[in-house]
Amino acid sequence: MLESTWGEQRRRERDTPAAIEAYLRALLLYERSGNRPQSLRAQASLVVMYGDTKNLPKAKEYAQQVFSFAERSAVEPQTLSAAHLNLGIAYYREECFEEALRHYRQSLTIATQASLKTLMGTAHFNLAELFYKRFLLHGQAQDEHHGDTHVGLAKAIWAMGGEKAVGEATSNLKRTMLGQQDQLIYERML
Repeated sequence: MLESTWGEQRRRERDTPAAIEAYLRALLLYERSGNRPQSLRAQASLVVMYGDTKNLPKAKEYAQQVFSFAERSAVEPQTLSAAHLNLGIAYYREECFEEALRHYRQSLTIATQASLKTLMGTAHFNLAELFYKRFLLHGQAQDEHHGDTHVGLAKAIWAMGGEKAVGEATSNLKRTMLGQQDQLIYERML
């Protein structure tokens, strides 16, 4: 657990290589001790870290280990949802939007069934980000609408949990992704 904690601290400090090393040591220790739930959590964490380093094959490898185990045995919903969410993030960073969308939706489904509010809010936020990115690239109004819908759902979830800072970031997501929209709206009205 100490190695996992070190890994998480390094990840938050944005020292991804050191975070990966710590999580790999934690994974090895969890596997040697037979602690399957912690092994799966470490693998789910490694997915997002390898995504951070743009190593999609490694991210997919660790996600697949979680998914394969889930096909044979029970896996905590939080771990499974996080693995899908983290793989979605890795695909998003590589601009593989359809794969990212598929994993974000799978994460959201699992999180919703298990009432995991933080993962639900994060999945909605990531879905909104993806739809705004697609709108920016292709200009399809439907993507903008989907983005707005997911922002609204994420904000509602954050409000239930009293997460004001995250709710504020969610409120600003459209402006952050698409730039200043007030002028565009005014020009459309004219």
